[in-house]
Amino acid sequence: MKILIIAFDVAPLDLISSQRVNYFISYFHGQGYEVDVLTSKKRFIDGPINDVVSYNELIKKANFIEIPSTISKQDIDIVSDHSVNEYRTSNLRSILKKFKAYLTRFTGQMLDYRTIWAFNSIKYIQNSELYYDVILTSSLPACVNWVGWHIKKKNNKVLWIADFRDLWTLNHLVEYSFFSKKIDSFLEKKFISKADLITTVSQDLAAKMEGFHKKDVLVVRNGFVPEEYKSINANYDIFHNKNKINIVYAGNIYRGRRDPTPLFKTIQEHKLEQSVNIHFFGYYLENLKEIINDNDANSYCFFYKPLPRNEMFSILKASDFNLFLESGEDDAKGVMPGKIFELIALGRPIITIGPQDNFESVQLIKSSGLFVGIQKFVEILKMDNPYSFNLKDQTFLENIAGREAQAKKIHQYIGEKMGI
Repeated sequence: MKILIIAFDVAPLDLISSQRVNYFISYFHGQGYEVDVLTSKKRFIDGPINDVVSYNELIKKANFIEIPSTISKQDIDIVSDHSVNEYRTSNLRSILKKFKAYLTRFTGQMLDYRTIWAFNSIKYIQNSELYYDVILTSSLPACVNWVGWHIKKKNNKVLWIADFRDLWTLNHLVEYSFFSKKIDSFLEKKFISKADLITTVSQDLAAKMEGFHKKDVLVVRNGFVPEEYKSINANYDIFHNKNKINIVYAGNIYRGRRDPTPLFKTIQEHKLEQSVNIHFFGYYLENLKEIINDNDANSYCFFYKPLPRNEMFSILKASDFNLFLESGEDDAKGVMPGKIFELIALGRPIITIGPQDNFESVQLIKSSGLFVGIQKFVEILKMDNPYSFNLKDQTFLENIAGREAQAKKIHQYIGEKMGI
């Protein structure tokens, strides 16, 4: 059985979005599939290229077909030279991200440099004699679905699974104009009309996609691989004052969406400024600095650039509390980022701000025994005795959040369709 996985975000990109694809590669290889991966030749503009270890492991399990995301005819090598000025590159990424968000309001998500990679990939496929039994596309970026649509149009017998770890037109973090949403809606429906199966990460998102595409949607959650977390040692070095409560957040901030303002207001209201330090890790923190200034929180907030994944895990494991932020709007009800599963796997209490009690993210965190609401957090800080939380046992966590059980759903679907 030969499968082609089409994804832009994959190792050596050290992104949480890459972890889902990385696991699919390992899982299908382990099930005896012959795995090809159609991806881009990575450049620092794509994101932090720190996961070279995973990349070196994965190229032993799969044939990586790495296509340039430029119009240049010159070959581009995989980048692993960390002497590149990461600060300057991250600033350029930040500028491009803002520019793309601005363009999306008028043109939709397909006007993206990664669409050049998709175009180059389609040209490569047209000139090749490759044959696959199954293709699996992983969105975003949206352009992977263009590639999947092209392959399916060329060979209608191939089984196409369109995986949406993040939604396209229905994405709650994308700002559209009426016109640009019409463009993306048209393109998404056109491309996905040829998909045999749609998968996404939660029941709520599945319901939205079913309504949008009039197709059945299979829920394939994100998750974690237990073995990855057993050897992680806590690293307390960054904590300036170990007598204070140290809270850690890793990721992007969106004002009004993924926004720590309620936590700052609670700290101010209960005069807890001298009791806590909050450590933020991320590239795009301009919004956060404004929010901190607006809430007079400078004395207890600290900023850091993102770290390689395992180094970040060591700090998250050492924290007193980790912080999970998400929107409380109804359009975020089914949002289940991979970050939730990593925080659960690390086993530290999770202060959860934004999502409502009936959101799937909150229900999952509560089921792990690690959920801490903002009022509970205040109560804990006022306790005389150390707080003990009710972390569920490892078997339970694997059942609710293990990656293997999720990937197995796709494998079973393929088996049913292919008669194996």
